[in-house]
Amino acid sequence: MASVVIFTIFTSPRAARRSAGGEYSEPRAGIIGSDGEPPISWKVYLLRILHGEDPEFDWNGLYASPLVDERVLRRAIAFLAERVAGLPEPAPYRLLHGDLNPHNILVDRGELTGIIGWSYARYGERLFDFARLRMNPFIRQEPAATALYFALLDLTPEERAREQLYYLFNLVEYVNWYSLSRYPEKVREHIALLRELLTAG
Repeated sequence: MASVVIFTIFTSPRAARRSAGGEYSEPRAGIIGSDGEPPISWKVYLLRILHGEDPEFDWNGLYASPLVDERVLRRAIAFLAERVAGLPEPAPYRLLHGDLNPHNILVDRGELTGIIGWSYARYGERLFDFARLRMNPFIRQEPAATALYFALLDLTPEERAREQLYYLFNLVEYVNWYSLSRYPEKVREHIALLRELLTAG
């Protein structure tokens, strides 16, 4: 199933226009603002999340959670903040879905027929969406699907490094989302993944 979804996303004629990284108009001044706020750049958007300036990310509250290894989460956020600060701005910006997973990808006889669940859409770098797709267990836990993912993306070394950075960022985000949604096993799973990546890196 995972390989079918990945292959369809990357090879369907519609995918070139409508899936993650499709050709969309670049916003004039950064990503789309919300609640009447002016638009901000992709880098500033990411840093606001990491610095706890986005109200949806209460890192201090998470540090106090018995489900979270505070040292691991603090280390991951500090690592990300340092690396994100040095990222180039996307050129051009892309419309991102924000939650690519099998539940949001509609396929009929090998043809991509639609992508639903756009509540977390924003503008940014296309690799962020692909990294979120790879983070999903149906790819992450399946070596053949992971190999197909990287083969079809065909990333340069610089792109591979950014994709890995966004992969780590997505794991951190999902520690937050699973904590808010009260999925303790998922919180522990993602903390363990963060620990493994930080140790390996």
